[in-house]
Amino acid sequence: MRKAIALSILLLSSWACSSSSPATSSCGDFQVADPTTGNCVQCVTDPDCAGALEGPVCLASESCGCSAAADCASSSRGAACLTTSVCGCNADADCGDATPTCDTSTNLCTTP
Repeated sequence: MRKAIALSILLLSSWACSSSSPATSSCGDFQVADPTTGNCVQCVTDPDCAGALEGPVCLASESCGCSAAADCASSSRGAACLTTSVCGCNADADCGDATPTCDTSTNLCTTP
């Protein structure tokens, strides 16, 4: 009887361990596990980028960013999609009322 109980416990614990990949449990905040490689990345699909400051699009590099200015319309970083594929600003006109000045050294909207 003890052997049967021990075997049941062993089987249950091995099933529980195999039901999630190690990468999923070891990814940090704002990261997901790539289902193909198991590596921790910022995104795999666009919904993973919801609320990301860099932009709402999951880029081929598995990082969040933008592909067009429209992607950055509500970004506090700026309404321009920079050449680095992240939201930011090139001029004050790219910034909103809350952060009206474009710091051209960082391409981020700031308060004066």
